[in-house]
Amino acid sequence: MTRWPWVERLFHLERSSALAAGSLALAGIIALDAMTGAQVTVTTLYLLPIFLVGWNCGLRWGIVFVVVSIASQDILAVMQGYPHSKLVYFLITLANRFVTYTVVLLLAWQLRIFHERER
Repeated sequence: MTRWPWVERLFHLERSSALAAGSLALAGIIALDAMTGAQVTVTTLYLLPIFLVGWNCGLRWGIVFVVVSIASQDILAVMQGYPHSKLVYFLITLANRFVTYTVVLLLAWQLRIFHERER
């Protein structure tokens, strides 16, 4: 079995390192999202810093990253002209993303708790 030590280290970061790495990743994803425009979606990439921070820093910091991710997507969509025929569809899309991100965060948080119990 191939081992990737750099990936394993991502699951054992100190809080400050995880917040820095998550913030840099989130900034990069926001920049990529801004460059791709409304026609190409990179919404799945937002899960990476949410998972990283949620795993290493806990639920509260993970929620902060969920809110920042949704807010940045909202701002970018308004600036780029959201590709929906009505505002309500746009709001439903944002709510869907919020729920999806929060569910992934909660699953990661629970998985971390189970992981710590096994150690």
